Amino acid sequence: MALSSVPTIKKTVKVKMTDGSVKTMSRSAYIEGATYGEAVSPSTCENKNMTATQMWQYYCAMAELTNTFAVYFQKVETSKHSDADVCANPGCCENFKTGIVPDVISKAVDSIFYTDSSGNKQALVLMHKPSTTTYNYICAYHFSSCKGNGTITVSGLPYLKAKSCTDLITGNGGHRRGLCQCGAAKMAKNGKACEDILTYYFTKSDTEFCKMV
Repeated sequence: MALSSVPTIKKTVKVKMTDGSVKTMSRSAYIEGATYGEAVSPSTCENKNMTATQMWQYYCAMAELTNTFAVYFQKVETSKHSDADVCANPGCCENFKTGIVPDVISKAVDSIFYTDSSGNKQALVLMHKPSTTTYNYICAYHFSSCKGNGTITVSGLPYLKAKSCTDLITGNGGHRRGLCQCGAAKMAKNGKACEDILTYYFTKSDTEFCKMV
């Protein structure tokens, strides 16, 4: 069902960790850990001669994608886990990596948050826009690499259409639905900005600031 306005989102995310414990963390902390766990590493990007600006655009895209993923499972598919919003198992949800997050990733995550003049904190979420005045949540599928085969169309999800794609590196393959992580890195290396990357993989989509409550 299409929304007539931009939705609000939670300030926190409940994550089922690999040891079975459930942790409630700030939205930014979740996005940092999941982006760190899912994206092509900074060292690999540097070895492929990506500039600082190109890496910035790539990690901004991955951060917004991760936020969109969490929002979908908090708002739409709420029964995936009985005691959490998402889990840290990459075979089910997203790989959540703990430890010191590289500075380039932390700064990219910070960039998707905004505090308005009234002191309300907001975060960027990718939304499907069937029209200029309606919004739908996006199931932000993503995977390691398409190995040059591109992504596939997913029946019932109008924003997931087959797209051609070239990987920055040969990653771990995947289901080929949604955003190709290695393909997104290649797009950034070719000069594409964060929003260009996201709207390429997700048809008729746009980024929106959603108030956190």
